[in-house]
Amino acid sequence: MAEKPTYEELKKRVAELEQKVDQNNTAAISNPPELFSVLMEAFRYIPRCKTFEDAAREIFEHCKKLTGARSGYVALLSENGEGNEVLFLDAGGMPCDVDPNLPMPIRGLREIAYKTKEVAFDNSFSESPWMEYMPEGHVRLENVLFAPLNIEKKTVGVIGIANKDGGFNEFDVQISKILGDLAAVALYYARSQENLRENETKLRSMLNASPLAIVLLNRSGCILDSNEEHASRLNVSRDEILGRCLWELLPKEVLAHRRRQVEEVFETGKPYTGEDRRNDIWNQYHIHPAIIDQFGKVQAVIVEAIDITEQKQQAEALEESKAFLDNMSDIAYIADDQGNLTWVNSAARRMTGFLPEELIGKPFLPLFIEEDHASLMDVYQRTLNGESLENTLTFKTGITCHFTSLPKRSSQGDIIGTFGVARDISKRLAAEHALRTSEARLKRAQKMAKVGNWEYDIATGKVWGSEEAFRIYGIERMSEFLPLDEVESHITDAKRVYQALEDLIVRNKPYDIEFQINPKNRKESIHVHSMAEMVFDGNGKPEKVVGVIQDITESKQAEKILQKNHEMLKRTEAMASIGSWEWDAQHDQTYWSEELFKIFGRGPAEGAPPFAEQSELYASGDIQRLRDAVEICVKRGTPYEIELGAVRPDGEIRHCVSRGQPQYDENGNVFRLTGSFQDITDRKQDELERNRLEARLSQAQKMESIGSLAGGIAHDFNNILFPIVGLSEMMLDDFPPGSLEQQNLNEIFLAGKRGRDLIQQILSFSRQTNHQPIPVHIQKILKEVMKLCRATIPADITVSLDIQTDCGPVMADPTQIHQIAMNLITNAYHAVEHVGGTISIRLMEKDVSSTDDPAGDLAPGRYAMVSVSDTGIGIDGAVINKIFDPYFTTKEKGRGTGLGLATVYGIVSAHGGDIRVISDVGKGAAFHVYLPLMEKTQAAEPEKTMTPLPTGTEHILLVDDEKSIVHLEKQMLERLGYQTSVYTSSRDALAAFKTEPPRFDLVITDMNMPDMNGMQLATQLNAIRPDIPIILCTGFSERIDNKKAKTIGIRGLLMKPAGMKDFAQKVQEVLDTTKKRGK
Repeated sequence: MAEKPTYEELKKRVAELEQKVDQNNTAAISNPPELFSVLMEAFRYIPRCKTFEDAAREIFEHCKKLTGARSGYVALLSENGEGNEVLFLDAGGMPCDVDPNLPMPIRGLREIAYKTKEVAFDNSFSESPWMEYMPEGHVRLENVLFAPLNIEKKTVGVIGIANKDGGFNEFDVQISKILGDLAAVALYYARSQENLRENETKLRSMLNASPLAIVLLNRSGCILDSNEEHASRLNVSRDEILGRCLWELLPKEVLAHRRRQVEEVFETGKPYTGEDRRNDIWNQYHIHPAIIDQFGKVQAVIVEAIDITEQKQQAEALEESKAFLDNMSDIAYIADDQGNLTWVNSAARRMTGFLPEELIGKPFLPLFIEEDHASLMDVYQRTLNGESLENTLTFKTGITCHFTSLPKRSSQGDIIGTFGVARDISKRLAAEHALRTSEARLKRAQKMAKVGNWEYDIATGKVWGSEEAFRIYGIERMSEFLPLDEVESHITDAKRVYQALEDLIVRNKPYDIEFQINPKNRKESIHVHSMAEMVFDGNGKPEKVVGVIQDITESKQAEKILQKNHEMLKRTEAMASIGSWEWDAQHDQTYWSEELFKIFGRGPAEGAPPFAEQSELYASGDIQRLRDAVEICVKRGTPYEIELGAVRPDGEIRHCVSRGQPQYDENGNVFRLTGSFQDITDRKQDELERNRLEARLSQAQKMESIGSLAGGIAHDFNNILFPIVGLSEMMLDDFPPGSLEQQNLNEIFLAGKRGRDLIQQILSFSRQTNHQPIPVHIQKILKEVMKLCRATIPADITVSLDIQTDCGPVMADPTQIHQIAMNLITNAYHAVEHVGGTISIRLMEKDVSSTDDPAGDLAPGRYAMVSVSDTGIGIDGAVINKIFDPYFTTKEKGRGTGLGLATVYGIVSAHGGDIRVISDVGKGAAFHVYLPLMEKTQAAEPEKTMTPLPTGTEHILLVDDEKSIVHLEKQMLERLGYQTSVYTSSRDALAAFKTEPPRFDLVITDMNMPDMNGMQLATQLNAIRPDIPIILCTGFSERIDNKKAKTIGIRGLLMKPAGMKDFAQKVQEVLDTTKKRGK
């Protein structure tokens, strides 16, 4: 058999053996059923045997009985396989080794049984060579049979029987084989029982040694088994609880829950794990099926319980530690040996900007500023080498931390990383920086303020002082403390100062004193101010004196200067009649200087009245104006200046100027007003007279400015008017007298002349030309102006004339009188243009006396008064004083220039007259112009009679940069018979003259030309030919230096725009003069 036989196999073999017995009938037993009975008895005997040896004897006896053998033994293979250990010998057998040289167990006939694991026998053993190995006294062996004991394919022993009468047969082989197998079963069973007992002992020892409380329960809760730990927890012995119901032993607080969980495992077959707590003891228990029947139903469960109180406490402590670490303001961290973080607390978020879970598994190096990387890695590597280090690092968030780095070790002591704490020291560093800054600021402040602090230790009598304190004394700081007497040696009045210090210490009197000291490093003494107070110990006894000392030398000097300045200010205020004042707006308290009391005619002893009580100090209405100005100053914070009358006690009113400005508190609110109060009565009288004169001067200056501006554009107007006047004058000769064409051309010519005269008027404002006043009858000019204006004034506007036909002449420029009339009538028309109405024009002689003109602007005498009035919109009183200002206009943009009335005012003033305006808004306005009449002995200039224009044949060099003008001049001169050479470039004209100087009899040149003007050209021509006569054309006669002009050959001037008549007369005049000089 390869393995130990089962009971069924043995029963089957016995049945087969009985069948053979029946067939052969050669068995030793006469009754075959008895064979089966014997074998079964032997089989059943095995479990009852306490040892294998007992079972082996029983089986051996049955083997002898069934085979008829008379002797034998049972032997087992030794554990080392080197020997056959005989359990017992029977019937004269003795131990023998057979052949000691053969390896065990193959010795003798047993070799076959061990090798083949089958029965081996020899019926002629007595004749075999093995007999010689039998020891003396051993029974003689006639035949032998060996049956192997096979267990798990290995022969572990043999049953040896011998000396059967007649020898062994096949039946014996079968019987011995069955009994050998039965012996193997017995041996296996014996060994199993022994192992079981051994294992049970070990298991029980293990269960009892286990910290787990283990119990085996059936479905009703009956305890089938338990270890000692479980019994001890129930305070009973193990033997006492076996067979008892567990539900009777458990405490009430856990009974229901535990029982429900056990019953659930019985029902579901699923293990359960839970926890419960009893009397501050935590238990964790596991319930799982132990015995399951053939139907899959749980019949018993094992309950294992372990005391986890310590683990719970450790877990709670761990959680508390984690909570503590998480709530720390410091970073707690753990890093592996590769520089990666394995754990950080919550503080990491604040310092790094990352959540802890975002940092786990990441390297810590990128969290820090690059400048700290080298230092960080050095500390990290040294920590991995076993050092515990500290350093200071800065995160990229800007937070600076103090790091403690320690090596992290495994349970075997190997360094596997680092751990530590990082404390935010940014605030501390900031505080240290702030402290250093504060100390530096204090030192600078003390130095700038010249203030030092000092301490006097009463017990030691030593004095400590700051750097500035020692500097004030001029003492070189050799140590922290100095004796008091050394400090006092520098004080001028040391006795008084020491007495003050003693009064503070002994009598607790305030220490606030000024004195002088003599510093070591100075020749002159300085003034100081010192204050101090006591410091007491814990028992209330004086311990030391702390104080400050300030160098007040400069302030003392400033006090002297201030006192001197105060006296000077006092004298200055008296000389300028200026008083100063302050007003506390919150408490209505007022301060006046001495001079202000004098202005109001009061004595300082009376005191300055509160602002609310000053109504009687000012003229009627002025107090309200002052209060309004003060209120605005307080509310808006703006200074004020106001003129008002100050009433003295005797009723005299002084003209004064009050000025005030605000002062602000730390919140930006006005809390005080300060200012001055000046008596300007005398100055006011002077100013009234001066203002009247300045008004006239200002008006004249305004007129001068408009004249300067107008003169600048006169040249361009001259160039425009020149062709109009010249061409129209020439064309008058081209049409028959009295023809419509001649009449129209005459109007163009006259208009051009008026324009020319207007240009002369403009130039007169700029003082660039001189007017030639002549006796003028104003009535004639008014009629001419009305003839021009009537055509442009609509018929729905009435124009009335009231002209004194015998009004005397005035000495004036006719053009200017024309301009006055045109401006006033045009303005009147504009006033009634949109509303309709009447324009009235009046001329009359009027006598003016001093009583008629209280303002004194007109000298007494006879005047021609020109009045222009309208019934239009009138002039607003707010602007009536500005209407004569240059550029001031009330007309819409594009219509008014603001120069008309300014021009009128200038003309009238220049003629010694005046202009008055009267207006009522909505009713109209009237302008009255006064011009002085000529004395009656003077007569008006007689009208000139027409004479033929002079002509000639001379050759004239004509130069002007304007082509249109030079061509016009050429036509006029050639009509008069002259030859001309025309040039638009002064340099080209000069070149032509140089070529042939005698060719030309006269040169006419423009003044203003590019590159070379007329004066420069005349100079060049005169240098070539000194006798050449030159006529200079200009629109600005005042720009010509007559003396210089004569030296360079200029014999005459022509004012632009000049007509043909002007050219004819001036050319003839110059040529005749030149001929007379030549003779």
